[in-house]
Amino acid sequence: MAAPSEFRAHIEDLLAHAMNIRVRPMFGAAGIYADGTMFGILVGERVYLKADEASRSEFELEGCVPFVYSARDGRQLTMSYYSAPERFYDDADEAVAWARRAIAAAHRKLTKKPKSPRR
Repeated sequence: MAAPSEFRAHIEDLLAHAMNIRVRPMFGAAGIYADGTMFGILVGERVYLKADEASRSEFELEGCVPFVYSARDGRQLTMSYYSAPERFYDDADEAVAWARRAIAAAHRKLTKKPKSPRR
């Protein structure tokens, strides 16, 4: 098992040739951002990518599983992030293609958010 910093560097290298990404620590994991939009989560040596109604089936066809975590009250919560397919880790073109799907899902989510009422 590679050290977390080595794995993070590997993920950054996979994506850096085609996009400007940033990995930032958050809650014992790290968020993966492209131009300020979070599209992935790095947990240990696993990447989870944003999915939505339009892209979820692509992840499921690949055998990817949703990100599940334990809340403080013991409940298991499922987020709209799915594990990256295995080939994501070895093929930069595949990694970029899957990252772009996740970025598109994140953008769709942002455009669906209702606007806050004006005060």
